[in-house]
Amino acid sequence: MIWALCIGMFSLFILWLGLRASHGIKDIKQYLVSHQSFGSFALFSTIVASFVGAGVVMGTAQKAFQFGIGHALGLLGFGLQLFLTGWWVAPRMAKFRHMITLGEVIEKYYGKVPQILTGILWLSFCIGILTAQMSAMGNLVSSLLGYDRAFCILLSAGLVIFYCYVGGIRAVVATDIVQLVLMLLAIVLVAICGIHYVGGWQSLMESIPSSHLLPTSHLSGWDLGFVFMSFLLGDALIPPVFQRLLMGKNEKITRKAYMSAGLLVVPICFLVMIHGLVAYCIDPAMVKENITANLFESTLAMPFAIIALIGFISVIMSSADSYLNAAAGSLVNDVIVPMSGKPLDTSVVLGLAKWTTVILGVCSTFFAIAVQDILDILLKTYQFWGPTLVVPLIGIFSNKTLPPWGFYACVLTGGLTVVTWNTFDLETTTHVTGLIVGMMANAIVYVSAYGLTKHAMNKKSVFT
Repeated sequence: MIWALCIGMFSLFILWLGLRASHGIKDIKQYLVSHQSFGSFALFSTIVASFVGAGVVMGTAQKAFQFGIGHALGLLGFGLQLFLTGWWVAPRMAKFRHMITLGEVIEKYYGKVPQILTGILWLSFCIGILTAQMSAMGNLVSSLLGYDRAFCILLSAGLVIFYCYVGGIRAVVATDIVQLVLMLLAIVLVAICGIHYVGGWQSLMESIPSSHLLPTSHLSGWDLGFVFMSFLLGDALIPPVFQRLLMGKNEKITRKAYMSAGLLVVPICFLVMIHGLVAYCIDPAMVKENITANLFESTLAMPFAIIALIGFISVIMSSADSYLNAAAGSLVNDVIVPMSGKPLDTSVVLGLAKWTTVILGVCSTFFAIAVQDILDILLKTYQFWGPTLVVPLIGIFSNKTLPPWGFYACVLTGGLTVVTWNTFDLETTTHVTGLIVGMMANAIVYVSAYGLTKHAMNKKSVFT
């Protein structure tokens, strides 16, 4: 009963924050990036809270429980990705400050059809992310309260959908700040109390099989490298990342926020890895989906358990709301509006963004009912974004763009490579993911097309 009461009070507080932030939103730009005036802490909070979600925290704990420390080390690629985004991309954002979605960047260089393609690709990626977050919420709340998992998903997802609908990015950032503090407190509490429960650090290390403490015991060196590269490149420059590159007051604040977030991922990976190892020490036969709930019940006194519960719910909510807001904005601004073929009234576009938020949230909620392995879902959803659009976006930020035919060629090559790789299950025999191969194929075509274009331009200049 006390668990349900605490979740209810937390939910009401989050709803209040969302409603409080919703006043004065008049157009889609305010709904997606507000007034581009967020300070360092607010921007840092929404970056960490948005991208350190169920896959990072609960998924990594599950993998550490099953296979040891290897996957946690591979996840450091995600921290490096955030750091590089701040170090390399943020200083190049000045000419895009008037835009609100990533598709507009693509449209500037390649036209409306590629913009629509970007929106569609992002939508397919986002459904996987949202499904993973909704599934994680259902697993956690259901295992603690004993309610039906589908019912728990519907309740928790409904909360996220509502405050995203009314408040847009302002509601997302306002809740992210609170959720980040709770999330970090919960992660640290579970790790420290878990180590104490099993008798200290030395006792934990003695209770864990030596194979769990070797990065390459369950993963080969190549496999570990590919996991690292998957998290480094798989969701690089996705719309929520671009969205937050536009939200800071200036380049310096944005750069600092992203680089700091990347550094914070390192201790987070270490702490959630400990969660999985502690769970293994307590009961190696534990059902991996119930690791978090079992740690709460076994290792934490009631006040700490309540804080941890709310913190872990915050982990999931803070990612789900960010991806939902970015997905709705991209679908409207990069797909619906360009396909309409005419300018739409500001209020109409804002209304479309709000109702698209509801529709996407509801779809992801129902997809989540049959989902179990969170981290594997994330890895699979990465497989089409990276091989299609990451290389062209790097080209744009490097001021090395292609003619439209080159863009289509590299996107098509990357996508077809992934489809072929997965169709013939080549990952099983080569231990190389379709994501890596697809990105390599995309990069080869991109560099070749760029070289051909430069050669043709040089040849033309000679004859003229």
